[in-house]
Amino acid sequence: MRLAGRDPEAADFRLRLRAGPHLFTDWRYVMVADVWDGFRWVERNSGDRVPLRVYDDKGEYVKGKIDAVMAPDDVPLGIRLAAQPGSRTDPRPHDGPPGMTLLQDGARLRTWGFNGWGFRRNVSRFDGAVYCAESDDGFEWRNRQVCAFDFSACPDASAREPPTVFIDPAAAADERYKMVFLGQSRAPEYAAQRRALLDRWLAQQPDAIDPTALSMLDSNTAPQFDYARYGAVSEDGVMWRVLPDPLLFVRSDAQNVVYYDEAQQTYVWYLKSGWPAGRRCIARAETADFRRWPQPQVALLPPTHLGPDADWYTSSKTVYPGAPDHHLMFPTLYRHTTDDAELRVYSGPDGMTWNEVPGGPVLEPGPDSAWDGGFFTAGHGLVPLGGDQVGLPLSSSAWPHKYPRNRETMESQRTAYVVWPRERLVALEAAGEGRFATMPLIFTGRRLRLNVRTRRAGEIRVEVGTSRPDGGFDTVLPGHSFADCRPIVGDSSDHVVGWRDGDDLGHGKSQALTFRFQLRAAQLFSFEFV
Repeated sequence: MRLAGRDPEAADFRLRLRAGPHLFTDWRYVMVADVWDGFRWVERNSGDRVPLRVYDDKGEYVKGKIDAVMAPDDVPLGIRLAAQPGSRTDPRPHDGPPGMTLLQDGARLRTWGFNGWGFRRNVSRFDGAVYCAESDDGFEWRNRQVCAFDFSACPDASAREPPTVFIDPAAAADERYKMVFLGQSRAPEYAAQRRALLDRWLAQQPDAIDPTALSMLDSNTAPQFDYARYGAVSEDGVMWRVLPDPLLFVRSDAQNVVYYDEAQQTYVWYLKSGWPAGRRCIARAETADFRRWPQPQVALLPPTHLGPDADWYTSSKTVYPGAPDHHLMFPTLYRHTTDDAELRVYSGPDGMTWNEVPGGPVLEPGPDSAWDGGFFTAGHGLVPLGGDQVGLPLSSSAWPHKYPRNRETMESQRTAYVVWPRERLVALEAAGEGRFATMPLIFTGRRLRLNVRTRRAGEIRVEVGTSRPDGGFDTVLPGHSFADCRPIVGDSSDHVVGWRDGDDLGHGKSQALTFRFQLRAAQLFSFEFV
């Protein structure tokens, strides 16, 4: 790392924004204060600024009491983030799309699902049960096809749970679609192959093996693979080729979320981890080689503030459509006391670090005995749906999670969506008066679009100014003060901010701007430069 010649005071806080919407799922766009002067103190009587360190002519601290008051500058006040509750759509037909994997693939949506998993015990090769379908809006589906699988390179693998699919933008055409699934290998006729594979792993990557994922009858027999994650690749998402070796040995079941992170140029895997103290966690693994993974590490522990009876069941890791830097998780929280679930929201800037979004659960069970009154989990893939909304696939049951299962209880399981209006997952809101300033922003576009909602007596105003390189607000652009801003009142997903002389921001090309917001009884969901 080259550090010589760097000025430690020459920090650059400007954010260079990509095109598209920017959501207030965390505080990344909100200035904590005018970075160097936000905690300014001034003399009580004169208003003159008092420096942080007050020395005399000899370079020693001045004696005596300093009578100063704080004069905060661009410190955010009166605002908070609040997760917005989702709503369920009506349930979809039994065994009908969508499945629990839902992806945007160019201009179309594609889904992968499993027919009748709960009623079929012998699906070792998926046996024609995995389907793929496509749609324009997520409700009307077409081109439903049964997927075919070639297990010839891995004949000892058998599936234990439905698969998860992702699209790999870095792969060759014949491996553009990738799949992972939980499987096992126990057949005696493949014992020698399992022994050879395990010996190779022990020699090349011993730390990648979770020993609790294996079982051995005795020291002289070959191991059985009880919890192995297998991979498959495809050119079209319909015809699949199972890879020769397992990708991962880890004692874990339920949902797998795998994706290619274009910013980091690595593959990332989210799954349920081992259970410290008997509690399920969400774990994460990362690799540059899809065929070779390290052991996952815990990324999200059960939250202590929600009590000792709760743990995580699935992650539903995703990103907001069109905003790849807005990483989201919709983890299902399993309540052992009531044997049911609730859905929470976590956000982060990079898919590695996470914060829970305040506001409580965004989805809870429906009434007892209703189709959605029991346990549920969210699937993989937040996508745009018809009706100017976004949604996740959702699998719901009328019964608690561990209620005895037979045909009647299993037939109650239905697929639906949990949906939100476009960009309205989280609100930056002020119940009364609120204010904040953004970080210095560099962007393309000449106008500012806001997704907003105010009370009838509320409003939002915006002031635009130039930015100092150190992050502070510099000078208000002519005609773009709070007094010049046309008050923003009402409910609009696409409000273009205007001032007395129009809606152009009036800035130079590549010039960083800072935006000050005043809110009263208002919610701000997102912004975009257009």
